[in-house]
Amino acid sequence: MKKLIFIAALAMLFTNVGCSTSVKLAYNNADFFILRSLNDIGCLTGDQKKEVKQEVKSFMAWHRKEELPIYAKNMKEFARSLQAGPVTESDFEKMYVFIMNTQMKTTDRLKNFAVDFAMKAQSDQVQCAFDKLEKGGKDRKKELAADREKYYKKVKKDMVKQAKTVLGSITDEQIALIDTVIPPQEEEIAADTATKRKRDYLKSVFLQPPSEEKRKILMEAISSPDSIYTPEEKELLRKRFDRAKEGLWKLTQTFTEKQRKYLAETLIEYAGKFEELSKE
Repeated sequence: MKKLIFIAALAMLFTNVGCSTSVKLAYNNADFFILRSLNDIGCLTGDQKKEVKQEVKSFMAWHRKEELPIYAKNMKEFARSLQAGPVTESDFEKMYVFIMNTQMKTTDRLKNFAVDFAMKAQSDQVQCAFDKLEKGGKDRKKELAADREKYYKKVKKDMVKQAKTVLGSITDEQIALIDTVIPPQEEEIAADTATKRKRDYLKSVFLQPPSEEKRKILMEAISSPDSIYTPEEKELLRKRFDRAKEGLWKLTQTFTEKQRKYLAETLIEYAGKFEELSKE
């Protein structure tokens, strides 16, 4: 759980900045933002805060030196492919694999600390953390509980906004495409139910006394998150994943020359900032 919160905090940090200057500022203060997010959700004691602070510092040093140059390289390569013309299937797959591998490397870097940390968590802390996670998901539950028209309107609005942020603009064709890839409300409700079942199961594991079996379960939950789901839930999540990937692929095929240029310039600018950060 702590690992997932850690990654989520890092992801939010970089997806909510608006320019390359903000990226540098955010990255150089990432340890502060991550620690604050962990403290808000994790119900940490003073000693735990010190322990996590040291791990965050170590993680960020590794990420700056090892990962940022790789980010920069891949962003430049994708930018060049955008400048050359429409996105090819091979370019798309290469970027997609890069993103997936990035997540896997982050998981591998953090999982041992995450499990060791979780093994020492007290029952009142576990209850506190899961209560906060439950509270944090209320907006999502409210969104899913809305009538069908309101649900689709809200999801479409968010997806259009995201596309505009990435591409600088959006065409009527792309808005129409979004209509075809919005996840069905029923599937999203089923996925939310599966996530809650998984969370309840993990909570029961966290509340168990330390043991090798507990460590094994937690390590597997981090290394293979889908292992906890039922076969039916796995199939549902696979369908959602495939739909999202296919929708993204279709979107790349509608990029205008202006959008490709905008995205390429943005990627090159960010890559330059990442290279600078990796040398600081």
